[in-house]
Amino acid sequence: MQQLIYLAAYHHYRGKNDLLLLIPFFIFMISEIMIVTAKPTTITLISDEYEKIPSLPLISEIFYSIMGEEIGYGIKFSVTSDKFKVESIIILGCYSYSRNSTHQRKFKIEIRDANKRLIKSVTYTYSDYFNGFYAPLFDRIPDQSVKYVKVPLSVMVNTKIFYVIIYPNGENEDNCLWIASDAYLPPLQFEKHYPSKQHTYLFKNGKAVTRIKFNVVVRVKGYPVYTVKISSNLPEGLSITIRNETSTFGLKGGESLVIDAYNGSDLCVAQDFVYLNNVTRYVCINPQQTITGRQEIVFSFKPEYLVTIMVNPEDFYDYSTIRINARNYSKPFKEWFRNGSMAIIEAPMMIEEDGVRYIFDKFSLSSPSNRLTLTISSPLNVIVYYRRQYYVSVKSAHGKTEGEGWYDEGAYAIVSVNPSVVYDGDTRYVFTGWQSVGETKPSITIRVDKPLNIIALWSIEHRVKARSDFGIVRLSCDGVEKEGREVEIWARQGGKVSISITPLSQGLLVRKVFAGWIDQRGNEYRDPEIVLEVTNPIILTAKWRDDYTFLVLLIVVVMVAVAATVYIMVKKHGGLKETRPEREYAKHHKARVIAQRQSIPPDILKEIRQLKTLKEKILFFREKGYLEDKDYWRLVESYNTRINKLKEKLKELGIDIKAYDLEEI
Repeated sequence: MQQLIYLAAYHHYRGKNDLLLLIPFFIFMISEIMIVTAKPTTITLISDEYEKIPSLPLISEIFYSIMGEEIGYGIKFSVTSDKFKVESIIILGCYSYSRNSTHQRKFKIEIRDANKRLIKSVTYTYSDYFNGFYAPLFDRIPDQSVKYVKVPLSVMVNTKIFYVIIYPNGENEDNCLWIASDAYLPPLQFEKHYPSKQHTYLFKNGKAVTRIKFNVVVRVKGYPVYTVKISSNLPEGLSITIRNETSTFGLKGGESLVIDAYNGSDLCVAQDFVYLNNVTRYVCINPQQTITGRQEIVFSFKPEYLVTIMVNPEDFYDYSTIRINARNYSKPFKEWFRNGSMAIIEAPMMIEEDGVRYIFDKFSLSSPSNRLTLTISSPLNVIVYYRRQYYVSVKSAHGKTEGEGWYDEGAYAIVSVNPSVVYDGDTRYVFTGWQSVGETKPSITIRVDKPLNIIALWSIEHRVKARSDFGIVRLSCDGVEKEGREVEIWARQGGKVSISITPLSQGLLVRKVFAGWIDQRGNEYRDPEIVLEVTNPIILTAKWRDDYTFLVLLIVVVMVAVAATVYIMVKKHGGLKETRPEREYAKHHKARVIAQRQSIPPDILKEIRQLKTLKEKILFFREKGYLEDKDYWRLVESYNTRINKLKEKLKELGIDIKAYDLEEI
């Protein structure tokens, strides 16, 4: 104690604006100890009353030191938390030196629990933390030497009361560590003032020897640590991960954990969701909690259920949307709902577009209304059922159609047109099939699996008619053949029809010879067999002409026979004189013969006249087309044969045949 009293003579004067004043702290009391919040998660423990020293001129602050290694100042601290994590020790002081070796002199800090059991002991060097002053030059501690120093020391204290012991380890007053106290000497006074409460003890070899009247300015900065019980309302079998600033740990449903946590530390649930299965999960409604003291924390979870809403058939979404909680969705809906929340589903009654329409049928929950309100208490899979229908369009240019309308998908439609043949004068329209379905019957049954645009197909046919008063007419088209005096056939527009007639002539003396075809528009066709393209109705009539060829031949034969008979008779009787009428005829028709005074037997003259008439008829009939080639050439051959024989007779009689214009055809 003599050393203590002796060293107390070192004073330090403080003025009003002294830089050694502490930065103002919010100060409050914990039991008998003040606690100052340094950070949201740290506090500073203060056991001294240094801030209560009046700020007066010439006031003398008193610094203390102790000589020896095993004697120190023990400061008692008390906390309300279950534990306290010491981070650093704050000391107001400096050191004096008279030789350089003092700079490396050591001081020691111990932390002891309520029972004064040693928790941690650390040794430090003067000059690493404190300012020093050269003692021979000063009789008091100079202002610029004193400062607060922060000495790092990390240790967990598990009792509400603990001690911090500072061992200055001074050699003498010129070479020792000086620590400020809350004792002071007022100006112009000789009696020291001490604090109202003392928390500083004199320790020797780890034991408290006595409580002293003052408190050294030694403070503790650290974290209150509280015992916290943590649990959740998750079902058993599920677990979560909880973390704070430094640690991560797991917590199972139905279990609890007891941990030590810093004051102000945040505990957070690491997962956003905890899944029971694919359709049920849990979400924490208080995922972050701050430690404010000893407490029990329960992380509360509420279940969420997966609600799936889809439309059957799914291609409904190509045309419309489903409204869920006032929002429209154009694809299957899948979202999580908290237990007890509401889901309002609104489905349109009918959607129609491009030959497809969807008619609301029901919800899978057997609701007939197209508006469904649900209170979610479990996973749900809601299906909105629609009947898909397709429009069957049936069109036809002719007749009356049936079967057009809307049909359920997969239903059967009976489509028909009646009549299947429609007449319009000499033109008719014949049903040939249904476009887009490939059927040819006028009444069909088809399965409706898509929109159908069915169009009746018709072929145009025209009446082709041919008649003749003679012979047999034959009509042929597309494998159909008819014959008779008057026949008709229906031919497809654009098709080819063949018309022919046989025989081409008939009769005995005066024959009927085919002279061609003539249609209703006056068009003529000379060939007996023709092929026409059908673009309109056709009505043909066969033309016939009279053919006198056989009659003429008969006449010629008779005349030749008569002439031959006359000639034989003239030869037999010595000739005949020319009669007056014959002379007049010769004079009138053949002047050149009279002029030559040649006498021609009457039978030969008659034959000449008949042959000339026959020649004129042959040429006339040929020109008018009344003779077929084979008949014409047959007559020409007969005529030429007879002319050549007549020429020989005239030559025998000495008559010039040129005068009678008798030449071959």
